[in-house]
Amino acid sequence: LAGGIALYNYVHDANTWIDPFGLTGTYMFTDGTDWYIGKGAKDRMYTSMKQRVGGKANVTQGIHVDFGDNKIGL
Repeated sequence: LAGGIALYNYVHDANTWIDPFGLTGTYMFTDGTDWYIGKGAKDRMYTSMKQRVGGKANVTQGIHVDFGDNKIGL
């Protein structure tokens, strides 16, 4: 390699281009009793809410992490 062994010098900050924890497209919600965790776009989260707890109105806490790509982030 022409760049030597310091491969991390090719980009300013490699962590900004990846999703190291794999959280993009991940959602979590609860109805106060059980927690549900899934992966997908917001539409999929709302479908899951409807099937599992009867809709968004019954969710007491919820989050959806999305950086625009459900596979790798950003």
